[in-house]
Amino acid sequence: MSERYPGSPLAARLGLKPGMRVWFHDMPVSVRAAIEPDRSAVEELCCASDGLQAAYLFATARSHLDRELQALRPLIASNGFIWVSHPSDAGSALRAEDVASAAATHGMVERDRCAIGSDWTGVKLVVDGDAGSA
Repeated sequence: MSERYPGSPLAARLGLKPGMRVWFHDMPVSVRAAIEPDRSAVEELCCASDGLQAAYLFATARSHLDRELQALRPLIASNGFIWVSHPSDAGSALRAEDVASAAATHGMVERDRCAIGSDWTGVKLVVDGDAGSA
C-alpha cells in the first residue's frame, strides 16, 4: 500500500520500473501527471499487446471492468500485473470488493491497494498461481 512508501513517486509506489512495457487506459490527466511516464522511463504502449508487463486502467462500472480484464488477462506476462483504479467515493458503483470479485472471475487475485490522490483507489491484480490447479 502507498503508506509503505511515504514521499515516494507514484510510479515507484505502483511498481513501475524503467524499461517496463506499460499500457494505460482511461487515465485522468491528474494521475498521468503524478505518474510522469516519460520521467519514470517506462515504455508506454499505445495499445495492450502480448507480453505486457503492467497495465493501469480506470473503471467506474463492473461491466466495463469485466470487459477490460477479459481482454487484458491473456496479454499480461506471467510476472506482470494490472492496477485497477475505481472512485474512492463510498457511494461509487464500483468498489474494491467488486474489483477483487471481477479479478477472481478472470484468474487473478488482489495483491495490494494504493490511494491515488483523493479521488481514486488502486487495486493491484496479479495472475493467480493456483488458477488452473486442481
